[in-house]
Parts: sequence; C-alpha cells; structure tokens
Amino acid sequence: MSLLINDDSPSSRWYIQSKLLPPKPPVRMFAKQEMAMRLAQDVALTILDAPAGYGKTTVLLQGLEQLKAVGRQVCWLSLDEEDRAPEQFIAYIILSLKTANVALPHLEEAAIARLADIEYKKVIKPLLLSIAQHKLPLILVMDDYHHVTGSVVDEIMNLILNYQPHNLTFIVAGRGRPGFKFEQQRASGHAVVIDKSELAFSPAEISTYFSGALTEAETQILALRSQGWPAAIQLAMLWLDRNKEAMSSLSSFSGRTKELASYLAEQVFLALPDITKDFLLHTAILDVVEGHMAIALTGRQDALLLLEELELKGLPILSLNEERTRFRYHHLFSEFLYNQLRRSNPSLLHNLHSKASLSYVKSGDKIQAARHAAAAGNANEAAACLERAGGWYQVMRGKLWNLLEFRDLPDSAFSAHPQLRLAQIHLMAREGMVLEARQAYNELKALTDDFNSSTGRDWNIDVRIDSIIVEMGLKIYEAKPIKFEEVKSLTHVIECSHRKDKMLSVICRHMAVISYYDFGDLQNCCEAATPLFREWHAAETLSMANYMACYRARALFGLGKALAAEDVLMSILAEMSQFFAEASRSGAVAPLLLAEIKYEQGDTEPAKRLMGQSFSRIIDVEVWFDLETSTYRTAAMLAFHEKGAEEALKILDIGIDAAIARGVELTVRYLDILRHHILILSARTSEAKAILEKPFVTEILNTPTTEKMAAWQLSHAIKISYSRHLIMEEKYNEARELLLPLIMQLRIMGHNRYLLDALILALFTEIDSEQTEKLLAEAIDLARPEGFIRPFFDAGPDFAALAQKLLKSYSVLTIDQAAYLQKLLKHGDISDNNGLLVQTDSNLSPREQEILEMMSAGLSSKEIAVALGVAESTVKTHRKNLYRKLGVHRRSSAIAKLIAG
Repeated sequence: MSLLINDDSPSSRWYIQSKLLPPKPPVRMFAKQEMAMRLAQDVALTILDAPAGYGKTTVLLQGLEQLKAVGRQVCWLSLDEEDRAPEQFIAYIILSLKTANVALPHLEEAAIARLADIEYKKVIKPLLLSIAQHKLPLILVMDDYHHVTGSVVDEIMNLILNYQPHNLTFIVAGRGRPGFKFEQQRASGHAVVIDKSELAFSPAEISTYFSGALTEAETQILALRSQGWPAAIQLAMLWLDRNKEAMSSLSSFSGRTKELASYLAEQVFLALPDITKDFLLHTAILDVVEGHMAIALTGRQDALLLLEELELKGLPILSLNEERTRFRYHHLFSEFLYNQLRRSNPSLLHNLHSKASLSYVKSGDKIQAARHAAAAGNANEAAACLERAGGWYQVMRGKLWNLLEFRDLPDSAFSAHPQLRLAQIHLMAREGMVLEARQAYNELKALTDDFNSSTGRDWNIDVRIDSIIVEMGLKIYEAKPIKFEEVKSLTHVIECSHRKDKMLSVICRHMAVISYYDFGDLQNCCEAATPLFREWHAAETLSMANYMACYRARALFGLGKALAAEDVLMSILAEMSQFFAEASRSGAVAPLLLAEIKYEQGDTEPAKRLMGQSFSRIIDVEVWFDLETSTYRTAAMLAFHEKGAEEALKILDIGIDAAIARGVELTVRYLDILRHHILILSARTSEAKAILEKPFVTEILNTPTTEKMAAWQLSHAIKISYSRHLIMEEKYNEARELLLPLIMQLRIMGHNRYLLDALILALFTEIDSEQTEKLLAEAIDLARPEGFIRPFFDAGPDFAALAQKLLKSYSVLTIDQAAYLQKLLKHGDISDNNGLLVQTDSNLSPREQEILEMMSAGLSSKEIAVALGVAESTVKTHRKNLYRKLGVHRRSSAIAKLIAG
C-alpha cells in the first residue's frame, strides 16, 4: 500500500457544512427572551459560561432571532476537538464568514485548501482587514469553545481580539471560561459574561415551562432539587409526562443535582420501548449521529426517521442540519447512555466501536475510524486506518495534522504499520521537533530491523522506500548532507519495487538536486532544478515548486550569478498573489533570499523592506540550513550598519538559540562565524579570536577544500574569516598561505561569490603590485556584471583606501574595470566608521538599468523577457520597482529620466 495514494483532488471537501449552520431549535424550547435580548447588546464580546445542560445553545438560537430582527448578520461555528489545530480553526472562521457574503479575496481559496503551506498567523491581518471593509455589522457565534480551550486557538483569539474590527462582535459559548484574555475588555465594559446563575430557571420560569401543570409546591420542590438546571428540568418534564405519580419520588430525592440529572435520564430511558432503548445504546458511542453510521450500528434502515421521531417527542436530541441527517444527543443524556452500555454490556461496547471504525473507513473518515479502533482496544487497526489516510507526502502538503494525536500508540502498532510512524516523524521534523523526530526514527529503525521487516503483516518494500525518503527529509531539517549514493539507492529500490508512481521519480530527482547542493556541485544543482520546478508546478504542489526554485536561486548566487538568481526569485513572487507570498511557508523564502542579493548589490532599502516582511517568520517556516544562514547574515549586516554591533549580535543570538533548540549544530557553528565577522568589523578582536579557538574551527582549517565536499558553506566561511583575522593582526604571510590555495580551489568549484570574498581579502596581504592588480581585476570582473558592491566594503580592512591607492598606478585594469572601481568609491561612504554603503532609493540595480535601457530602445515587456530569457511577469515586476525608484508612473517618464540622467 502506497502512502502516496489518497483522494487529494481539489473537489474533495474536508470541512463539514453543518458546523457552519446553527442547529435546529429543540421541539420544546423555553423562551428566555430577556437572556436572548442580552445577546443583542452592543458589546464586542459576550461569553456564555456554564456547565453542560444549562441551555447555552438554546439561548444562542433564540438570540439569533433577536439579532436578525435588528438587521445583524450572524455567522455560526460549532467547534469540536478537531478544531484545536490552528489552521483548521482559522479555515473554519473564514468559511463561516463567507456565509455572510464577506468579501475574502484569496482567503476563501486558502481556507478550502485547509491552509496548506500557509502560516496561520499571517492570515489574521488580511482576515481582519476584510471584515473591517464589510459594510454591515457582523456577529460571529462560536459554540462549544471548551473543545479548543487550552490550545493555540486561545493565542489566535488573543491576536484577533487585540485588533478586533469595530463591526465585528463575538459570542462565545462553552463549559468554563475560555482560555483567551478578556478581563480587560470586561473591566472597560466591552465584554460581558453570562454564567449559569443567569441561565438557571427560576421557579416562575419552571412554572411557565410546565404550562401551569405543576402546583406551586411542586414547582418549588423541582426548583430546589434541580437548582434551576435546565437539563434536569427538561428530563423531569419528559419523565412527568409519562408518569403523573413521579413527583412523590422527586420530592423525596436526596442526592446531588448531578445525581438527579443521571436519575432523571435513567427514568426517561427506562420508560422508552425496548427497541428504542436498543437504538439509543447502539448509537451512544458517536459524537455526531449520522444516518449511515446509525444504520451501520443498529441495522435499522429507518434510523433517520427514528431519530427525527425521537427529536419530535422532546428527547434531548438536537438536529444539526436542515436535512436532518446529522444529530447530536445532549451531553448529559449521551454520557448516561454510554455509561449504561459500558456497565451492562462491555462486549457490545467493544463490538460497536469496531463496527464504527469499519464504517468510518468505508465513508473515508480515517481519523474517526482510528479513534474508534483505539477505543475498541485495537491499536493495530487504529494504526492501519491512519496509514491508509496517507503519510509523509500528505504531511508535506500541509495535511493530516491529527497524526501526532496518535503518537503514543504501542510499539507493536508501529512495528506492524511503520509507514504511519514515518509520517509522524516527518510531521515532527516539519513542526520543529527535530530532536524528537530523530529519536523516533532511530527507535522505529530498531523495531523494524532497519526497515526490512514488519511484525504481524507481510513486509512491503514500500516501507523501505518511505523510510529512505523520510530520513532524507529529516536530514534537511538537521542540516546533514544527503549523499548522492543515498539517492541512487532510493532510485534502485523504487525500480526493484515496480511501484507505478510518477511522483516518486520527481521526489528522487528533488533529493538529487539537494544532494548536488549539499556537496557544492552548484552547476548540476541549477541544471537539475529547472525541469523539477515545472513538474512540481504541473502537479499543483506549489510549495515544493517554490522550494525547488529557491534551491536553484541559491546555487546561482553561489556561482556568482546574482542577476539570474534575482530573476528566479522575482518570478516566484510575480506568480504568487501578495497574500500567498506573505502568508505561505514557502512564500516567506523568496523575499528572504532576495534580500541578501539586494544587500550585496548595495540596494539597502529594498533589502530592509524584504527582511521586514519575512524575517520574524524565520523560526516559523520550514527552515533549512542555507535559508537560515542567508537570512541571519543579511539581517545582522543590515542591523550592524544601521544600529551597531550589539543589535547585530542579538539577531545572531536568536538564530543560535533556535538552532540549539532544534539540535542543528551546523547552523550554530555558521552563526558563530558570522559573530566573528561582526566582532572584527567593530574592532573587538579579542572576542573574535575566542570564536576562532573553538575545536570545530581547527578541524575545518585542517581539512582541505575539495571540489565536492559536505558543509562547504561553513568551510568557506571559516577560512575567509580566519584570513580576515590574520590580516587584522598583520600576519600577512599566514593569510596568504590560507587564501591562495582557497582561491585556486574556489575557481575550480565555480563558487564565484565566495571567490570574490577571498580575492578581496587577498588584496590586503601585501602581495606584489602586479599580482594585486590581477586579483583586483578578477574581483571586479566577478562583481561588475552582477552589481556586487557590499562585499568590497564588508571585507573588514579599509578597502576604500587601498582602492584609491591602486587607482593611481593601475596598469592591468581595463578602462571598464577602473570605472567600476571608481563607482565603488563613489558609492562607499568612507567617513562612516562602519563603512556603511549609502544609496538612495533612486539608484537602479544592474538588471533594472538594463531593462530601462531596453525600454528606451522601444522594446515591449514581452520582447525584453525573450531577450533576457526570463518570464514576462519578472520583467513587469522589475519595471514596477524602477518606476517606484524613479518616482514615475509610466514608461515615457522613465525614459525621459534616463535621457536626462
């Protein structure tokens, strides 16, 4: 069985429509008009807090009528345990608001996709803006909030309430106070709490409810015994309707109120016909009684008719939808029925759970199937249900949030169904629990004899395939290299399995791209990534397409092709709507990588804007080593130039702490080297030296740089930083001995961006004049076509002074090279003690300048795209940016500025 097989078509609806509609009012519903009118008060938040059976839902339903009567739009959401997942909770809020025709551009699409690849916190702002723009006042009713209290949903509600639009009102009902903060609003009069004392029936209301059938003395007895508890009073009415002599028993009842409710439920139950009692007991295990499930558990084809009949007779049963195909027993009545079944016939209870599990499997609800299998004591069947729901591939696409709910199943279940555990491991890693994921993987590996056997079932080679893929994914989160031999092994295993799944081939090649990158083979990485981007895109797996494009962009950047990398990243942003670019996990990546390129080109204002949009999300998105190191480097350098060393070091400390928490040692080491760079730039050489004395630095320095090597980014960074330190200490010979072999190796590897750093540093090691000029010429030839400016000024020593000296006596430099050197000096503000590059927003990047010149020659956006070999949308994005920088709004004005300049 393949974990990739799953109904994942866009038309397969995951949400339950009836949760977005208020249930049908009970047949016998006592009108508490005064309480209903309180719900129509003009307050931002109303909380109904009372135990089960106090009529919260009934009051809400009556309140809806009052609210509609005064022209208010009401949205309804019934909550349950499933909604503790933040993505699902927000998706349901969006879908609920849609029932009131709130304009939600892009948000509805994201909600229907279950917020796959979407960072839920980023949805809140556009959601509240959409609500604020709605012309009519809105009321969002959330019933049964107690199901989600104590989860991250409370934090979401805190965020929403902090920025609550003036036209949005909340009514929240549940058993107990909600976990979100509301006391400040309550103190200021913007929130009210209605508790059980206000929902309880008074003697006068009891008398009215019984239509005067009780004497005043009987009414007082019932009020005293029930404490005004509506559920007990409703059950008492059902009982008294069938037994006119029952009041004497009620008068002598001496138990507690809760015992009274149980007693009354029993009395009502015993008065029912045997066939009805059997039906209720057989369906008591269900949270929601649906027609097909009732038929499966009772064998009665008239199950829906019977449920409707019981509802009409006034039993505590609630219809959840207009079609009357979904019902819910009142919590107290359901609890009584379940306990009755558990005490009287435990074997039947076990069988019913097993039947329910099988029926849910047939209807496609694998999670409910697993829950009932677990309740039946069949952990293996629960694991099998979850395995059939789909595995790591669905987790990768933002599905199956519930899998971790079942991570405490016994080892025997995981041994028999290792694919389930592999999916959980992938989910753990994806959610930042990298250390736990590795431990679980090692334990599963031991349980299954290195994934070569399964206990209690025939071994399936698919287990081996999935184990390799999941471990490769785990290595990405651990910042461990994926060896190409592993990819070859995976390809071989798949070929031997004869598994007909085209996506597996795509995944193998995806891993090969990452393997190329992990070992520094950036050229092959670029070439292999390009077709994969298109294939992921065709498969509508946009997050994977974005990640593949970003790997290609990183490889291009490492090869020194900043403009080509920029085009790739701009294409991603051009294809994504602004919402998805800001809210999706993968949408956070491109702006962060693009910020580094803009910084390198000296375009600091756009770099800051891009970082500002996405930097705070670096811990929340699916991070990998190169994304983290790129992001923290750019953020730290921007902070250093704008606010000083301490602010830059704080940013790096955040990254180090996050990496330690996830157990990613490679990231910790790289960020330590970035700390060294900041300390050197701020002349804190003693602190910087302490970093270079760490054992991992010595180990790397003693490891020769090879054409294909793991952790090559760290190796480059350490050797360049160590050289920088030697130069600061005027140990020029030692610096040369380290830099010159590194330069030769970087040329072979084609890592031109890192070669540029090494060349610039070599200029300060007092090499003879002719060699210095040659190195300078090579550095300029690498930098000039791509617009690199910052590397020259971030080298550490005073580059500007050296450049001015070289300009006076250059003989090797061409006119273009000398002109670029003069341009560098013109842009660099050497009076600033940090060497901060000063560039106004009107300065165009090299690509923007090129596009402007083509526009002035009369070329259209489409023609420019063809000439540059990029997407037309990318050209349009560049054009929009250059218009903004030039302060113009149309093509002719931009060309006029070019001519005037």
